[in-house]
Amino acid sequence: MASRGPSARRQRLSAPDWIDAALKVIAENGVEAVAVEPLAQRLGVTKGSFYAHFSSRNALVVAALEQWKSDETACTSALLVGDDPLVVLSTLIGSMFGDHQRGKVYAGICAAGADPLVTPYALDHALAKVQILTDLYGSVGLPKAVAAQRAELTYTAYMGHWRVKAMLPLAETGSTNSYIDHLIDTLIPS
Repeated sequence: MASRGPSARRQRLSAPDWIDAALKVIAENGVEAVAVEPLAQRLGVTKGSFYAHFSSRNALVVAALEQWKSDETACTSALLVGDDPLVVLSTLIGSMFGDHQRGKVYAGICAAGADPLVTPYALDHALAKVQILTDLYGSVGLPKAVAAQRAELTYTAYMGHWRVKAMLPLAETGSTNSYIDHLIDTLIPS
């Protein structure tokens, strides 16, 4: 009886396997690095395995962006639980700046923000996160206009933070707790 080695198992990849691989590439090298042949090599399969699930590279990118959007929505929703808006706001900001893996994917997506496939996802993310932040800043007592400005400041700091971190060598990418604490102290009114 022939042995079923790792290559036999790898050939049965699902669409989520390809999406996960694409998100890893986005975190490592950006959206533009998502390409069928290198992904197939990375996964140890042929390009035929890819085409069993996706019609094109763009279809995979859209599926990866949909997965990212869903993951981001679920993560943010989970963080918005609690009675104390200061705690909720601090927790959200801590997650935005402290979750390295999510931050790297975000940086890869931001870098491709002008790509017509990416633009709607990047824009929707920005608008949703700024609205959530605006509401939270308002709930801690900031006037509406000030809350909106603080939310935009927080979001642009978030974007800049992860874009800079994406350029640094791997050993220098993590955010320190003292940096996040300083950020929270600076952004959230006491």
